[in-house]
Amino acid sequence: MRHLSSSLLLISFIFLVSNGLISCKDTQTNSSTMIVFPDSNVSFVNHVGKLFQQKCTSAPCHGGDAPASGLNLEYPSYTALINHMPTLIIPRDTNCLLIERLDGRLPPMPPPNFPQLNSNQISGIKKWVKEGALYN
Repeated sequence: MRHLSSSLLLISFIFLVSNGLISCKDTQTNSSTMIVFPDSNVSFVNHVGKLFQQKCTSAPCHGGDAPASGLNLEYPSYTALINHMPTLIIPRDTNCLLIERLDGRLPPMPPPNFPQLNSNQISGIKKWVKEGALYN
């Protein structure tokens, strides 16, 4: 009986995956939507850094031994982000490279085939930069 139960569970899982009803991408997207940015007082520690940990550090992106563009966003990432060359963030300037990549004015980040940031998250990162891109 237990063997039949396990077989049915496996068959159900295969059906759901093969029909696109569940995927790893869905799991990543759902977990990242839990980070909601406030309208003001955006914090790297409480918002931006946590979002980068969820969305940006998986391979082959900005984590591990060979992060994309040499930018490792694994914790602690604030110094790497602020000091990256080329300059990604200019405090109080929402025309900086990071924002232009996030909002699509330049080739977008994350690339289209990766889980995307939602509008609240992009606006929140813009707000963080506009407020001075502070750590706390």
